[in-house]
Amino acid sequence: MGVRLYPVGVADDVLEILAGVPEGTAARLKALIDLRSTMNDDAWYDKLYEDSDLHCLSSFDVFGWGKLTGPAFDFIRVNEWDENVGCASGRDALELLMRQGVSIPEGVKPFDVTWN
Repeated sequence: MGVRLYPVGVADDVLEILAGVPEGTAARLKALIDLRSTMNDDAWYDKLYEDSDLHCLSSFDVFGWGKLTGPAFDFIRVNEWDENVGCASGRDALELLMRQGVSIPEGVKPFDVTWN
């Protein structure tokens, strides 16, 4: 399973940029999620997986930037934070993302990150 890194409290348009999907994908994913109770699981997942942008955004929501890397864990340890769950903001968030190997697209304002 592992400890994964995620963005916190970002608007849909920023989430779309971070996930690398076109504008409007978050709204389409929310609409599909709203339909889930009206569809059987196979049909719902078929809809999700047949649209690569929806699948990509959904996966980013579940997995974030993936399992923490050694350098990211080192940064957490140096700061004496809990290795299993936590949140960082400001420069600490940027440093953690850099150590995770994440580059933030130009124009995206700083945001908090969490790990769990």
